[in-house]
Amino acid sequence: MATGAGKTYTAATLSYRLLAHAGFRRILFLADRANLVRQARDEYLAYRPLGTGRSFAELYNVQKLGRPDSIKARRSSSPRSSASTRR
Repeated sequence: MATGAGKTYTAATLSYRLLAHAGFRRILFLADRANLVRQARDEYLAYRPLGTGRSFAELYNVQKLGRPDSIKARRSSSPRSSASTRR
């Protein structure tokens, strides 16, 4: 879809509906670029569901998850990467 088509706004709306009306407890929003993560976070923080008078962040806990150090350690010690460095 084109830039500015409202994809993130739609995701925030769907997230709100799933949390408020469908019994979901958590929503995981994944993005492959840091700027997309920032854009999504800002959109969720600014999103105001109709009829609530409050922002999404006032209703629900919006968090950005960091990368645990264990993932970095696992990547550097994987057999495949070790084998490729020996050749």
